[in-house]
Amino acid sequence: MKRPRKAIRIGGPILVIGVFALVALWRVGSPAGPQRVSGPAAGLEPITRITDVTAATSALRRASLEGVRVLSLPSQQTAWIDSGSAPLAAPSTERVFAVLDPDVKREPDVVWQPGARVTLIGLVRPSPVAADAIRQWQIDAATADDLQQRGTYLHITEIRRVN
Repeated sequence: MKRPRKAIRIGGPILVIGVFALVALWRVGSPAGPQRVSGPAAGLEPITRITDVTAATSALRRASLEGVRVLSLPSQQTAWIDSGSAPLAAPSTERVFAVLDPDVKREPDVVWQPGARVTLIGLVRPSPVAADAIRQWQIDAATADDLQQRGTYLHITEIRRVN
């Protein structure tokens, strides 16, 4: 019987390892491919009406709210916003609590103060327990209780000026 050649003894295991590597890459997929959103809100269009943010079914959905008005700033990273249809002095029934992401993208000429009109892009999230909201965002107890009762808030990832 002839002895197998040295190339076959070394090349066989290398070939098997190469096949396994290709199969593994095929199963995982390309990292440069389109990123998929997962979860219950996957495939849904972003919320565009401020009144839809408060719905319990809106949690974990993306939101793109154009021309909203900043009503007040309870802390440096939080705000009450509304659609701006009612006068500023009148209490708004459609107000929404909004929290700025620490890495929020903001155009340089955007004004973030009461009365300003802006476009907000973000994610609707479930409200935290009042004690957690007070600790995280340095808001008062009344604001935290109101937020907890509402059930959702808008986590802002981008602020744009109104076109």
